Amino acid sequence: MADDAAGVILNRKDAEANLRDFGIEWQRTFDAIAESAAVLRADGLILRTNRALLHLVRASEDEITGRSVRAVFLERLGIDDPILDVAAAPILERHATELRAGECWYRVVTDPIVDEQGQASRFVLVMTDITSLRGLADAERRRADELLEDNRRKDEFLAMLAHELRNPLNAIAAATALQERAEVTGEVAVQVRGTVSRQIRQLSRLVDDLLDVSRLTRGRVQLQKETIDLKSVVHEVVQMARPHLEARRQSLLLDLPDEPVMVEGDGLRLGQALANLVSNASKFSEVERRILLRCEVDRGHASHPVTLVRVVDEGVGIDPSRLDSIFEPFVQGQTTLARSEGGLGIGLTIARRMIELHDGELTAHSAGLGTGTEFRVTLPLAEEGHAAEPRPTTLDGYLREREPPAPLDVLIVEDDEDAAELMRALFSAVGHQTRVARDGVTGLAEVLSRPPDVAFIDIGLPRMDGYEVARTLRRSDRGASVYLVALTGYGRPEDRARALAAGFDVHLVKPVEIDRVNELMEQRPRARTRSVVERERESREH
Repeated sequence: MADDAAGVILNRKDAEANLRDFGIEWQRTFDAIAESAAVLRADGLILRTNRALLHLVRASEDEITGRSVRAVFLERLGIDDPILDVAAAPILERHATELRAGECWYRVVTDPIVDEQGQASRFVLVMTDITSLRGLADAERRRADELLEDNRRKDEFLAMLAHELRNPLNAIAAATALQERAEVTGEVAVQVRGTVSRQIRQLSRLVDDLLDVSRLTRGRVQLQKETIDLKSVVHEVVQMARPHLEARRQSLLLDLPDEPVMVEGDGLRLGQALANLVSNASKFSEVERRILLRCEVDRGHASHPVTLVRVVDEGVGIDPSRLDSIFEPFVQGQTTLARSEGGLGIGLTIARRMIELHDGELTAHSAGLGTGTEFRVTLPLAEEGHAAEPRPTTLDGYLREREPPAPLDVLIVEDDEDAAELMRALFSAVGHQTRVARDGVTGLAEVLSRPPDVAFIDIGLPRMDGYEVARTLRRSDRGASVYLVALTGYGRPEDRARALAAGFDVHLVKPVEIDRVNELMEQRPRARTRSVVERERESREH
């Protein structure tokens, strides 16, 4: 009997030892879990916790064991949620939610441990830090929202572009139909020609604006900076804007300082930016309203002397919440279906980027809708002592009054039949002998068989492109002295550089202005000497 009793005691001690070992091993495993975890009684009191949860609540095991998990989380983490009231759970199943504690987010899951009677005797609570995942999800949602907004603006832009293209095309179509149906003479003929000319300029402006905004966003705009008097740029802007302002019976008030306003900049690009601001002020102002264009010098500026140009209108104004967004591409202020003033919503984008390329700043100010708008341009003044270079005089007046040009032998290499025939008629009308070739190979043969004085060559030609035509001609004796003009729809700076490298003398972008063409033909070298041709050939080969 004594032996049996001793055996029972030994077995019990072995079982207790095994149980202790199992408990230690279980706790080690529990502590190895990266997530914060706890075992709860059915009434929500804490029985066990792992090391991660103790670290999370910044407490020892003795401080929280036996306490309500809901009370501990409220006290230690500021979290209070029904999921922590496990005793009140309506059904025995897993519950999960996402809770925030300070700057962190956690996924909290409670799982019941069901006994043989089907009752929840225990609950397991697991908390997983999902802060980074939430951040990624939030970033993805923001990106999705941005893409949706970009897509909406793209659709609006395409609708505006279609509208803006159809308007001038409609006017040109109407002018063409009028010429076909009636004998157009006198004032009607003048009106038709003026309409077509204006609408062509409008189409060219739309294309130029699209190209400009593309170059600006890619950082491909090159400035020709020099020391200039900003007042002269402002005067040119006023002259360009005056016809449009007069048509709307709007008054432009000009306020300039007496002394020169010298800046380092590209006069053409600065004029483009200021012209966009004046155009915008006119567009969003009613007829017979006033627009102020003021230029002033601030020599007490914080870092360096600056000039401040203000364009102030009495127009529709801007909601203050949109003052920054109006400079984004394809964004416009008040828009209506009428869109009588047109535009693609990129003028202000171009203006701001042009000013920034001059180390300046462009900002918009408005007290709200119906209160008008003020645009402020800040530019650094040039260093003292810098004088403006003399600005070249325009040739426009001379070209309009010049004697008829001497007849030339002109070759047009163009695959578009309508464009080629109209150019032939245009050149023939002023006395030039004109030929047409419809592809690159035929054009090359025409030049080699009878070299013209001038050849206008399209780039995108069938059979042989314009670049290869020019390169082949420059390698030949008969084609080396011909004045080659690239006439193309490819207008990027790299397109121009490629054309000149191929051997063209000039790169013109369609549609071309006839005055510009006449100017080139007037100024072209009368003869390209053999030495000049050889030097150009050697330069291209190296």
